[in-house]
Amino acid sequence: MIPDWPDVSSVPPTGVKYRNSKRMDRLFRLKESWNHFSGSSNGRAILRAIRWLFLAAILVFLAVQLTRIGWIEIWRSLPTNPLFYVLFLGIYFSLPLTEVLIYRLTWDLRFWSSLPAFIKKRIYNREVVGYSGEVYFMTWVRRNLGVSDREVLETVRDNNIVSSIASTLVALTLLSVFLFESTLGVAELIGDANIYYVAGGGLVLTVLLALAARFRRYLFSMPLKIALLIGGIQVVRLLAGQAMQIGQWEVAVPEVTWQAWFTLAVASIVVTRIPLIPNAELIFVGAGIELSHNMNAPTAPIAGMLLVTGVLGKALNFILFAALSIRSGREPSRPSSSPNSANEGPRGAPGERDGGEPDTGDEPSPASVPA
Repeated sequence: MIPDWPDVSSVPPTGVKYRNSKRMDRLFRLKESWNHFSGSSNGRAILRAIRWLFLAAILVFLAVQLTRIGWIEIWRSLPTNPLFYVLFLGIYFSLPLTEVLIYRLTWDLRFWSSLPAFIKKRIYNREVVGYSGEVYFMTWVRRNLGVSDREVLETVRDNNIVSSIASTLVALTLLSVFLFESTLGVAELIGDANIYYVAGGGLVLTVLLALAARFRRYLFSMPLKIALLIGGIQVVRLLAGQAMQIGQWEVAVPEVTWQAWFTLAVASIVVTRIPLIPNAELIFVGAGIELSHNMNAPTAPIAGMLLVTGVLGKALNFILFAALSIRSGREPSRPSSSPNSANEGPRGAPGERDGGEPDTGDEPSPASVPA
């Protein structure tokens, strides 16, 4: 009698691929839960209230600071050199232009037709909350390029990992240079530091790097050659952006020493490293005004320079978001054509509402993004 063997086709696969699949399924379930909350009326109301309360608190703080300085004096100190505004535009568009080049290494993107999506991705991250731009971008890619949900998630995840590593290395390098050249008196700050604390920090960093290298295949799927190329592009962008930033400040207030600008650059790097914080530019304006009191620098010109930069950023975000939303509403999106899309995405995947109903909108209304 032939024994009744179990059906091996029903046995789940083992090994790395199966474990990776389970992790991806968890990510999809978390994403579906977040989409359900943020898409509900109560979730939208809560998130909108939090954003506006946070923005209101920042604006009140800035209003108090600027009133103490004097609005008339600030008005008289606004930047008049045209190069200041040219450098502002260079800093603004450096990120979306670079990201187009980066993602063209992975997907078949047309440069000019895809640039609006990267501009809106930047606006979401700056005006709503960190990584909300990635959510919008994944939806755009899924709808316009016909890429499966899994590939979209893995590619965006890998690019963010490489970008984070590059930005952290550049930030640490610049911080070490700027701190010792700034007016913060770092030599005195670290003079009493215990050598064991420094050694302990180095040991923790070494262990984290070893763990990251050991479990790289579980967390990262991008080929090493592509990752190195993307990392190099990001490093060049970050260094160029920092150079343009300091050059913009020097053009606006040339009487300030380079040490003072290095101090302001330290504050900029620290503020921009804080994750999930909306309106980081306004936070930096307040920090910069406070630092100017301790840098022996003219407060009114620095306040006017930072205020103009913050206002221009908000205004340009609003204008571009509105214009690109109107433009995208008039142009039909390319239908999905991925042969694997039917098997890859769960319910609530990017480009679908709960239950698999196609999402006909391009993204949330411009009204949901604070100007």
